[in-house]
Amino acid sequence: MADQDDMPMDISTLAWVNSLLQSLWPKANVALMRFVHDQLTPKLQEALPSPLKKVHFAKFTLGEGVPDFGPIEVARVSDDHVQVELEMRYTSGVSILVSAGAVSFGIRHLSFSGRLCISLKPLLETWPVLGAISLYFASLPKVDLQFSGLADAVAQFPGLAMAVQAAVDGLLEKLVLPNFKSFQFTHDEQILTATAACTQEPIGILRIHVLRARHLAGANWRMGAVDSFTSDPYCRLKLGGAIMKTSTVKGTTNPEWPTSEPSIDLIVHHQEQELKLEVMDEDQGLLQRNFVGLLGHATMSVREILRRGEQAAATKTGCCMITLDTSKVKTGLLHVDDPVNVGMASELDLAVEWLDLTSAAIEPMQADTEGGVLMVELHSGTGFPEESALGPGSKQGLRWKCWLAGDEPSPAESSLGKLSQDELDFGLPLPPCLYHTVDELCHRGMPVQDIADIVDTSPDVVQKYLLAKSESAKKRALRKLEAGEDRCVDLFWHETLPSLVRRAGAATLIMALV
Repeated sequence: MADQDDMPMDISTLAWVNSLLQSLWPKANVALMRFVHDQLTPKLQEALPSPLKKVHFAKFTLGEGVPDFGPIEVARVSDDHVQVELEMRYTSGVSILVSAGAVSFGIRHLSFSGRLCISLKPLLETWPVLGAISLYFASLPKVDLQFSGLADAVAQFPGLAMAVQAAVDGLLEKLVLPNFKSFQFTHDEQILTATAACTQEPIGILRIHVLRARHLAGANWRMGAVDSFTSDPYCRLKLGGAIMKTSTVKGTTNPEWPTSEPSIDLIVHHQEQELKLEVMDEDQGLLQRNFVGLLGHATMSVREILRRGEQAAATKTGCCMITLDTSKVKTGLLHVDDPVNVGMASELDLAVEWLDLTSAAIEPMQADTEGGVLMVELHSGTGFPEESALGPGSKQGLRWKCWLAGDEPSPAESSLGKLSQDELDFGLPLPPCLYHTVDELCHRGMPVQDIADIVDTSPDVVQKYLLAKSESAKKRALRKLEAGEDRCVDLFWHETLPSLVRRAGAATLIMALV
């Protein structure tokens, strides 16, 4: 894979697509409403607090605004890989009524903006020419919701608007790298395996050394100790699904981390992925001593921090200085003469390094190689206990975790193993993909009529599904009794889990089925 800055690229507008959308949008609006009932509502119920578990959309209309696309960038990454990236924008008045029992509120305006990435690979020399397509966002799209009639709801559930916004962001994260949605156009294993179609290869490793910080907020201070306010700061870094942190430096607002401390290595799939830096105050013990917590934060793309790193390399210090955002620091709990309260900028110094993993630069790993990525392909397996694989509840199911022995546990985690659709199909006018949703809602004790409304079917169909599932369970139990052994099932994953390797010669892979 070529470096993203060096790829041949064409940039153009999408006026013709936007004109076409004006004609298609009424149909797309109906399709989106079905998506809201079939997929968004169950996910929202899982994410919201317990009192709102019965939330559903009593009304959902996106209005007359049409999404706007463009400009578009098309880049040839390699001979068999083309990357398409385009800006998406949607702003419109909407009519959405959210109901959760006695509580209801509306959403009157919605705005959405994000950069959609479309990966076309592999390109084939036989029909259908395109093997698979992957859709994802490199960074979390921005969604702004303007609520109406929220006063009564907030009175009963403080923080409701934030909870709804967080739930929406949580759903969007399912399409933010390293997560993505893949569609396979050929099932010929000799041309393209299902696992290869569902793999997004990393382009590099972002290596960061946290050096020092200045003028941090002092979370620890005592009345009368005017000149003594300190913190116990540590730095937390987030990129994709990875969360890493430094050691804690005790009793200072100007910490320097040990030069012997290992670097923080983060896997990068796209240079527009966002790196989130948070400087936190450690508060150990059974009783909380202070309530400040966050001392400052910063968010920037990998591309931006690499640019700053290149500029810093030309200076005497050789470090990249980041000014922290302290707007969310609880300044009311700080001393009046605290550095943040007197207007001093909190700063963080980093040393940044880029390890290229593109095909043009990659070399076989040797025993003394420092820095690399181990890609573990998960295909399918047999003999998994049925009770663990298909039990009720959202936390039931089997997934893999893998990590390297000796490293701080930050395991790569797979999705839940899936059965083939034919094993799940009861021949009802209810898509098998909604079986799990019905099971979840039944598990929560929701009435059949409400379940039918959510999955957009009739109560009779829901009743038939529950009866068919019950009969199937009885038959499985009878087979177990006759065979004298537990029934096992076949599961598939078809995905790839990346694990960071610090030194290849000392690396031992550990995998656990949980």
